[in-house]
Amino acid sequence: MSKNTVVYKELPLLVSPANTLIKVLNKNKLFKLLKQKKYILKTYDPLIVKPNDFINRKLFVKPAIGRGSKGCEKINNFTKLKSYLNNNKNKLDELIFTKFCEGKEWSVDMIINNDGNSLLSISRTRIIKNGNPISGQCIKNLHISGH
Repeated sequence: MSKNTVVYKELPLLVSPANTLIKVLNKNKLFKLLKQKKYILKTYDPLIVKPNDFINRKLFVKPAIGRGSKGCEKINNFTKLKSYLNNNKNKLDELIFTKFCEGKEWSVDMIINNDGNSLLSISRTRIIKNGNPISGQCIKNLHISGH
């Protein structure tokens, strides 16, 4: 839709520009942009991870392109990492390996104006079942939303 905003201009829809969506839907491009802006997100090269790296740590692997939890997996130990790498050796450049963060999963939806100022933000926790989000609960959190 964002590539055809002229076609949909009569509809009351908010759609991000196509170039913005391309950057944020490809996590490799998003991480590169964030790094340029000095927001560093730690990622791991799965080929140089060692068994000792799993002491008090888990990894999370996700597709570079995509949304939601499709194709995501928690890697609990070195044996599982080796198996995962063996099963996915032809698509490692399409994956991102990050530290797994324990706790609730949060989503923050925002509407911003053309000056980059937040007009509205809604924070919600995700309810996960079998690794997949099944619903969410809106939470008023002034620390997150500022509204």
